Amino acid sequence: MGQLTVNCFAEGASNTLYAFAFGYDLSAKTGDGAVAILLQSNSSPSTPDALTWQVVSTINKSELFSFMNNSDIRCTADPSGGFLVISQDAFALGSSQGRPGGFRYDPNLTTSSTTTTGKGGWVNVDSPLSYSWTDISVGGDFFYLTAGSPNSYNFYQAYIHNGFGNSLTIGMLNKAVTPNMLVSTNTTWSLGSSVTSVDRLKLSATTMFMWGAGASSNPLFGVATLPQTGPLSTTGPSLKLGNYTTPVKCASPQVYNEKLYQYCAVNQVHGQTYEIDGWDGTKAMSPISMTQSPTDTMDSYTVSAVFGDSSTSYMLIQSANTASAGASTAPVQVKALVLSGTAAGTIVDVPNNVTVSDNLSYQAKPASQTGSNLLMTLIIIFVVLAICGGLCGSNKKKIKAIILYE
Repeated sequence: MGQLTVNCFAEGASNTLYAFAFGYDLSAKTGDGAVAILLQSNSSPSTPDALTWQVVSTINKSELFSFMNNSDIRCTADPSGGFLVISQDAFALGSSQGRPGGFRYDPNLTTSSTTTTGKGGWVNVDSPLSYSWTDISVGGDFFYLTAGSPNSYNFYQAYIHNGFGNSLTIGMLNKAVTPNMLVSTNTTWSLGSSVTSVDRLKLSATTMFMWGAGASSNPLFGVATLPQTGPLSTTGPSLKLGNYTTPVKCASPQVYNEKLYQYCAVNQVHGQTYEIDGWDGTKAMSPISMTQSPTDTMDSYTVSAVFGDSSTSYMLIQSANTASAGASTAPVQVKALVLSGTAAGTIVDVPNNVTVSDNLSYQAKPASQTGSNLLMTLIIIFVVLAICGGLCGSNKKKIKAIILYE
């Protein structure tokens, strides 16, 4: 059994969560045991106590593209269990040039890798040097459309190319090549003339949320229903605009059942208070006061996701720069922020954090432990040989004495 530090979460089908982590297989016979791990939660956990995780698949980390910063990655799951892990700064095997890319897990994919565990397989994702999603782009979230056959989906990416304007650039994942490629579709979706700029963009499986500005830089908030079936439309969904602003310091928003949640710090005269802000799909929800902040700072490395059942929902929050995961001396702790019900705004512990029954860990087995195990083994062998040698020697003397006596 081992605890893991999660790099990103994604909402899956049947009210489950997926989680991706880098970690170590402590049962590996060769190498350092570094692996990529895909996890899935139980369906509709009612409380943090009821949240459990199981391993879907692992693969040797050396077979996958690497990232400049393991915290700055985006994950998306489709209803079939397909899972996409993407960053703006991915590095192909043996390359020192970073560009958009990552890798993908597919439960129906067959690969020749001998290091893969579980059903399905993994494949790397690259992009051409001309792919226009960069660090000045706004957004970059993924959505999926049905691909014409049951349980078959295509991934698409939406972003504002140069950080200005009101048109979304749409990219897609080409799964017909190896490695898979993020490519341009030459399709743009206009957000309408009322929007002059976009500050943030968040996509769920069904809904797009947009923060931006209109004429005279007045703040705008927009909500649109995303298409669910292919092929990709050449025109964007209709955006419903409303007046919805939030405090400046807010953690990354998360979406659950078409509702958007984010927790924010509100500046007061003598310090800060905290609140949960959200949008229920048609209007802004009244802010919910929080007893405290679930994290030390509103840093950009907060990894979070929303789960729950029909009565209460929670936001899982793991605040850590996971770029150095595995180097820390203690596992990262996970908290849960209550989003609904009578306890909304309180922060509760997640007893099991992200723990699996498999022999996996966020941290490699120390080399010193391996060395000390070897030393102990040699000492035991030496002692056994010494004891055996002593016994054998005394027996020889007894045999010789008996012969002389006779």
